[in-house]
This record gives sequence, structure tokens and C-alpha cells, in this order.
Amino acid sequence: MVEPKMYSYADFPTNEASIEGMKVIEGDIEKLNIKWFENVEYKGRGDKKLYLQVLVPNTVDDHVFVSPTPIKSAKPWPIIIYIPGSGWHKQNINEAVIRLSKIAERGFVVALVQYRPSEDGGIFPAQILDAKAAVKFMKEHADYYSADPNEIVIWGDSSGGHTALMTAFTGEEQLIDREDCKFNYDCSVRGVINYYGAVDISKMNEELSILDHRGADSPEGFWLGHKSVLQNMELVEPTVVTNYISKTKDIPPVLTFHGDKDRVVPITQSILLYETLKNAGKDITFYKIIGGDHGGPSFWTDSVLDIVEKFIRGVI
Repeated sequence: MVEPKMYSYADFPTNEASIEGMKVIEGDIEKLNIKWFENVEYKGRGDKKLYLQVLVPNTVDDHVFVSPTPIKSAKPWPIIIYIPGSGWHKQNINEAVIRLSKIAERGFVVALVQYRPSEDGGIFPAQILDAKAAVKFMKEHADYYSADPNEIVIWGDSSGGHTALMTAFTGEEQLIDREDCKFNYDCSVRGVINYYGAVDISKMNEELSILDHRGADSPEGFWLGHKSVLQNMELVEPTVVTNYISKTKDIPPVLTFHGDKDRVVPITQSILLYETLKNAGKDITFYKIIGGDHGGPSFWTDSVLDIVEKFIRGVI
């Protein structure tokens, strides 16, 4: 009988036992495992709490046993703040966790942000305030997740793309004259990735779409407080991403993707973003995905994620 003894993976001896007919394949010991830290509270009062889903890469040495805390890596991981889109309604966070695990496996801590939905008090600028609070939280708790607080990129899809852009472009700006919109903390990021996000909601129905974007019952109308979009332009103006772009303003590099068959947010929204940033002399890279709809597998192929990873590593 052999008594159990703790070993690291590197020190544990190889078992040479074999049998005729056994097949052999090489193991990929360099591949990172992912630990999912569920429902990490980052903001809230009483029963109104908001949570992050945090994905942390782990090495082969620490996948055997479940640890309540991440094991420290030799070099801190960069951080991705990811905001799943939902038309500003309630998000399906767990579905996004599955997709984002693919990028976490490339060596990033990924924090998926739950924001306040429009049907439960989440009118503009609630989602942006929540995203900024999430950036602040991850900066303050980076060491716990073996991450680098100075290497943060923000990324989002659809309404989450709008939220990511606004978070990156506004910094400590007060979006509207309201006490809870004042900032006294650092929520800056090194870059922003936009997947088919809205840029100017007043222009959404200038192109073919399967959704109404103008009425009080539209996603945009709910987000404005259940009001007609075109009849309340004073509420629309603070939401327009391009209003926060100027030649004299520091804006982090932008990477944007949009499908040419997007049935919800027309690709002209990303063209508007690209044109405005270019005219202001800012750094933006724009990819059109042939046949791409409003999301879907075309945005999560290895070739697209290679572009995303290269962008992130280039700005951190």
C-alpha cells in the first residue's frame, strides 16, 4: 500500500504501466484551464445587487483540486471587461460565459458584467454607470484574480457594445446632471472592442431592420424611460457615442466588427463610428463580416478571436 503524498504536477513521476493494444496520444499540457467564479457582487444595495461572472485562467498544476481562490500565476493576466448585449433588457449572462471562455483560455481574466435592465429601472445612463463600477471593482480586486489592474480592455456586443464604447469614451465625465452620475475614481481602459453596437439610436430606422427602434415600446424607447425616441431628442443626445469624440480628447484604440446582414443594428452604425473617429484622428480598426447577422458564430471563429487577441495584446 502506498501512502498518499502531495506533489506538484512537475514533480509527480510518470506512470510507465502499459498493456498490449493500448493506444497513446500526446497530452496538451500547455493548454490553460478556466475557473469560473460565479456571482461576484460588485455593486448594489439591499436586494438590488449586480454581479460579475469572472473567468480566470489556471495552469495544469491547479486544475485537479477546486480552490476557493485563484492560484497566483507567474505573470498577472490582462483583464477583459465584457458586457453582454440584451437590447438594454435583462441579459443572458450564462450564455455569454460559454463564448467568452474561448478567449479566457488564451490567457485573460474575463469579467462579464450584469447591468440594470431597462424594465427594472435601468434607464440611461444606468448601464454605463454599472460598467464603470465594474471596471473600478476589477482594478481594486485585480490581485485577488492574479490580474494586472493597468491592463484592462472593455468589450461588448449590441447594447453591450454601446455601453463599452460609452464607458471607454467618457471616463470620469458626468453624462447627465444627476448626483449618481458623478465620478471620483479611475475607470479608464486601454482599448475597446465593439461588436455591432448602436452608435446613434435616432438613426437606427434609417436602414432596414426587423425591429422598431423609435417607439416607446422599442428597446431604445424603454431605455429612455418608455418614451418615443424621435419625440424626445433631448434624451437621445446624451446617448449618442459620436458626441463624445473630438480631436482634443484622449480616446483609447477601438476595434469594431459588424455583419453586412445584421437584421437589428445596421452596419451603417459602425460606419458612422469609424468615420467620426477617423476624422478626429483616432485609432480605429473596422472589420465587416460577410454574411454576419446580429451576432452568431461568425463573430466567434478562431480567425476573429485571433484578431481580437492581437488587438488586446497590442494596446495593453
